[in-house]
Amino acid sequence: MSNLVQLVQNFKNPVALRVTSGSDKVIIAQRNGRFFSLDIAASTSSPIFSVRAKINSFDLADDDDTLYMVGPACGLLKGKISGGNVRRLLRNPVNPTNVLTLSDQSLLVTEDSASGRLFALTELPSLLNVLSADLNKAVVVLKQETSGKIFVAENSNGGRILEIIIGGVPVVIFDNLGEIADACWTNNQQNQVFIAEKSGDRILFADLSQPGIAPTEIFTGIAHLWAVQAIDDERIAIGMKEEVLIGKLNSDPVTLRVPDGELFISGWVRVPVKINNPAISFDDLEFIVHPKESGAMVSISRDNSFNPAEPDIMLAAGWMTGKHKLEVIHQGNSIATAIFNVLENWTNEEYGPSVTTFGSIESGPSGGTWGGPDSGDFQVPQNVNVIPALGTRNIGLVLVDTSSNRYPGGAALNTIINDFQDEMVNGVGVLNQSVVRYYNEASGGLFNVNLVGITQPVMLPNAWESYFTFDDTWIANQDLDSTIISLIVQQNIIAQQAGNAPFLDLSQIDSLIYAVRSVPRTAPDDDLFVWPRASLANIQQLVGVDLTAPIPIPQYRGVAKVFMPDDWATRDGARQFHETVIHELGHNLGLNDQYDQNSFSADASSRITGFNPNESWELMTWERDLPLPSAAHRLMLGWLNPNQIRMYNFGVFGAIDESITLHATMAGPVPAGRFAAAEVRLEDGKNYYFEYRPAVSGVTADHNPPKSRAVLGTEALFRSTNPSDRPNILRVEEDADAVTDEGSFSLSQDFKDRDTTTPGFEQDFIVDVSNTTADSATIRVRYAADLKPDPALTPWSPGSNWQSPDIEVLNGRNASDPAFRNIPWEGHNNTVIARVTNRGSSDAHSVTVKFFAKDFTFGGGTESPLGEQTLDVPAGSTVTFTASDIWSPATVSFPFGSVQYNQHACLVARMDPFLDSVSNIWEVTPENNEAQSNYTWMASTTSSPASREATVLVAENTLKHPAFVYFTIHQPHPLFRVYLDHRWVFLQPGEKKQILVMTESLLGDGRFSYMTKNLIRRERRITTNLRLSALGDTGNTCAAEIIGGATLLVLTGLGTHFKRFEAEHGLAFGEIVRNDNGEGINGKVIVSIKGKDRSGRKGETFKETTVINGIFRVEIGDKRDVTVQGHYLGQTILTPCDSKEIDL
Repeated sequence: MSNLVQLVQNFKNPVALRVTSGSDKVIIAQRNGRFFSLDIAASTSSPIFSVRAKINSFDLADDDDTLYMVGPACGLLKGKISGGNVRRLLRNPVNPTNVLTLSDQSLLVTEDSASGRLFALTELPSLLNVLSADLNKAVVVLKQETSGKIFVAENSNGGRILEIIIGGVPVVIFDNLGEIADACWTNNQQNQVFIAEKSGDRILFADLSQPGIAPTEIFTGIAHLWAVQAIDDERIAIGMKEEVLIGKLNSDPVTLRVPDGELFISGWVRVPVKINNPAISFDDLEFIVHPKESGAMVSISRDNSFNPAEPDIMLAAGWMTGKHKLEVIHQGNSIATAIFNVLENWTNEEYGPSVTTFGSIESGPSGGTWGGPDSGDFQVPQNVNVIPALGTRNIGLVLVDTSSNRYPGGAALNTIINDFQDEMVNGVGVLNQSVVRYYNEASGGLFNVNLVGITQPVMLPNAWESYFTFDDTWIANQDLDSTIISLIVQQNIIAQQAGNAPFLDLSQIDSLIYAVRSVPRTAPDDDLFVWPRASLANIQQLVGVDLTAPIPIPQYRGVAKVFMPDDWATRDGARQFHETVIHELGHNLGLNDQYDQNSFSADASSRITGFNPNESWELMTWERDLPLPSAAHRLMLGWLNPNQIRMYNFGVFGAIDESITLHATMAGPVPAGRFAAAEVRLEDGKNYYFEYRPAVSGVTADHNPPKSRAVLGTEALFRSTNPSDRPNILRVEEDADAVTDEGSFSLSQDFKDRDTTTPGFEQDFIVDVSNTTADSATIRVRYAADLKPDPALTPWSPGSNWQSPDIEVLNGRNASDPAFRNIPWEGHNNTVIARVTNRGSSDAHSVTVKFFAKDFTFGGGTESPLGEQTLDVPAGSTVTFTASDIWSPATVSFPFGSVQYNQHACLVARMDPFLDSVSNIWEVTPENNEAQSNYTWMASTTSSPASREATVLVAENTLKHPAFVYFTIHQPHPLFRVYLDHRWVFLQPGEKKQILVMTESLLGDGRFSYMTKNLIRRERRITTNLRLSALGDTGNTCAAEIIGGATLLVLTGLGTHFKRFEAEHGLAFGEIVRNDNGEGINGKVIVSIKGKDRSGRKGETFKETTVINGIFRVEIGDKRDVTVQGHYLGQTILTPCDSKEIDL
């Protein structure tokens, strides 16, 4: 009993105790109804409450004031230590033995009898349920609130602990424990218990999650036990005889505290490390996660929240769910372990789990804006190769079921798999249609789908409703694809260890189609089935682990998803499985839905490209009968040769009256003298397209168009963000003649559009269909010359790393080192410029560009003005505008939890809708009047280990409906890790939430020296562009849409610092050395000199010099009332650093 300390004695027949929420007091109940408060620190007790009843036990609510008491005659009572009446809540239990208060304010009560009951009780509303009625001498009840499991300790059959099965027979977890007086959870994870076993005079420790491991004794020789309760991780309160003891637990040399309920597949969590032995240094510890094949690992990098007195580590989960062991090694010996759990299903509906990636990962949208991409060339077609889909896309079809309804086995399963094989590859129906054949035909052989395999069923353990929401959107849990992929990885590793082929090789997979087993139900309940939905792009997923490396390395890959019901043809009644898979894969390629929505205008709804359920010109509108993607989409995918597009831009080329021949879309390669389509420029990002879409025999794509031998006219609108009142692609408007064309024109029909935007310069645009054959159509195009200005800025896009090429920030740092091009310099003067190009046919007079800064954000945000400038922009010319205000973003650090991050900003240049002050003519379009740049930098410096750098991005729902806003990570370098605190958040329209972003390099971590040594020897700067994109999913369509994004330039290398910096006698001089060995370095240094000019405005000048072997000096002149600071810009593998500031 050397670890037992007596607190207070001389209680009279004590029966139960509880510890207050602050772990500073113990409340004791005597049989006679008197209660005492025991101050642990002072070892003193005082009476606090009494009730006129005999008490068996009690529990204390979270407020440390409310008491729930049970006794043989009083039933269940409620009272408050602070005073007031005692109320009886339950009168009828037979000798109640224990009461437990829960976080939801409900209560559990046990009875001591041979057929005892377990009650569940709520006060408001007053409800009473019997959860079990066959307990035998129950004495303690515990509930694992994270899982909902209830455990009861019985003094029957030798003493045992049972798990209660509602509506079933209790399951024995442990038996032959002896006579149990009390039991309690050991920790917040609620999986391990302390048991006061009075017949053996001992305190036991048991892990309920490992019933195969017998409980162990932690204290013995304690006679007349009546209670045990945990105080904290190191102490327990023990009731024996008429006294209360403190039991000091034997601590491991190191204690780990892994937070519970926070870790999901490929997520991360901070783990506090408490060192109990002063002879052990944190830097000498090694951390290993078991099983190693899980891909879970510990990062030893440190961010600015690291406290050497209270160290922590970053624990990253791998692909495996369930129990893991975190082990601590010191000098080759295992000195501590902790068990942690990785969740298999994330059910929080407000925010997603954390996510981390390791090494290079290509995911998220990557396309540019209109132009091909972002070229800004108004003499070539737009939408060229914006989201190229060329070569081969590898896909897998995964059979998924739940406990609600399993796939069959044997021959029946083989039939199902063969049917899916036909839908995907072999072909079905009279035309032998399949997913593979369609994409080959539609792309002209430029793009192919390769089915890697169809899996055996992946069996999710719980019911259908655990993973899917059956409502108007029929959506899956946001992270269910990660859950399914983890089960595939598990099967792959089992197969690898057995020397067999993989269950499904994920290493080359681009898209996974999940065929989810539907659940038939009896009326009036509706059947449960998944509605077809897809991701707009690839999403970062952990797809395996490299077990051949010196340490297991998690393997990440961007994988797109498609959810389908296994019986789609039956559920829909019109579309076939292969037809809708083809449509959903279009989302994976980056195409948006084009069907009607409630938010669209009446005009847009009347011109949808699928204008009735069985007739469609556009795959992304309605996939029945497999229409092609229309011309704009095929240009974006790279399936049309821009040299075979006849372009009309009347503001550039002048008047037109000509006839051209359009080649039939599905009639093979375009021969000389013909065109695949005609593009008519209306404004930047808005074009008419005309294409000939007759039925062609022998093909499955576009085999049944709404009209035979018709030229389709579409109006395509593609800009940096999607329009809210229309889809991107519509049929052209009905013209004024008597013929209802519905946007498609047969022989002798025409399309007329009058341009009335310029008073006095009204023009008619006319397209006549003069001839049609089986494989061609001749159209005549007429339009008079146009005279309009069009001052334009190129918008941002993921293809340009969320930077417009027309906006740039200039400062002293990027003037000296182009590696920092377009990156703001916090704490220094920055000049913001914008390049405006007049893409119209007349000069633009008095164009005004306004400049703004705003929060570092995925999209939206509050803007602060930076001034404006007004200049003329001649037709066809590019003119540079400069913000009138010098921008000096502050170097400000803010807290985000325990981490401090530096504030960054985005830049915006914008023109109001432009009316020329001389000609009084409106510009062609105001939709190309804004440029934005979301770009900054961080440096992960290494000095064993590397630093973990942090910043915060603001996510905003810029859509009109509530949306899941999820984030994708694109990081192409093998030596970097990325962390986000949430994969997604659910936001109301206009709602904002900060998202923590952290990154670190592998340099300085000896475990990865085999990866880093060759890169260090190359003697060049190691950088990566981390591109983060946000997509919003409202559930109103079957895929999300792009909201915005940001890019971080991340440097890594050896850390440096100014060992000395001085400024005096007209000189600035000092010494710069490496952090790891103190050696002097070489490279470029600039010295900034900040003061005020004669007009009192803040000014800044720079002096540049070279540091050689650590030493530098530069003349700065005789300066007064200025602040001087040195800045090393880094080179090769040396990272930048700044000196202290010196006031002169």
